[in-house]
Amino acid sequence: MKDRQGVRGSIGKQKITEESRRICQSMAEFVQSFGLLSTLQPRVIIFGSAHEAEVLMDL
Repeated sequence: MKDRQGVRGSIGKQKITEESRRICQSMAEFVQSFGLLSTLQPRVIIFGSAHEAEVLMDL
């Protein structure tokens, strides 16, 4: 019984370690991405649809 609990405990620790590694990797990617974005000049981007003007005219 004791051995089985020890195995379960080590698997749980491995899972937590893997999740922690993924979280750290995601945070590092965010930091890297925002660093890259900070080097770009300000821009304006407009997203829309060609059908939007038709909808507004009907109102």
